[in-house]
Amino acid sequence: MFGTFIDDKLVSAASMYPWSGTHLADLGVITLPAFRGRGLGRVTVRAMSAEALRREHEPQYRCQLDNAASVALARAAGFTRLGAWEVIDTDE
Repeated sequence: MFGTFIDDKLVSAASMYPWSGTHLADLGVITLPAFRGRGLGRVTVRAMSAEALRREHEPQYRCQLDNAASVALARAAGFTRLGAWEVIDTDE
């Protein structure tokens, strides 16, 4: 878990965990709406990515492709799109 604080208030929180059986570190981040657009998510993701690399993991940013703000944050943090994950609904 990582976080960015402003005046003792947690405004951006992120988590990261190793992807089972790989050297990938899956990460995600959320920033309070009132604090978005200030680069806080980017700073949080970059700090977490540096820690992943220090632990010899490859950071992997995962988000919904229709979440334009999250896609933009990933780009701003230095990530490029690798692929798309599709879930197959076995109930259909």
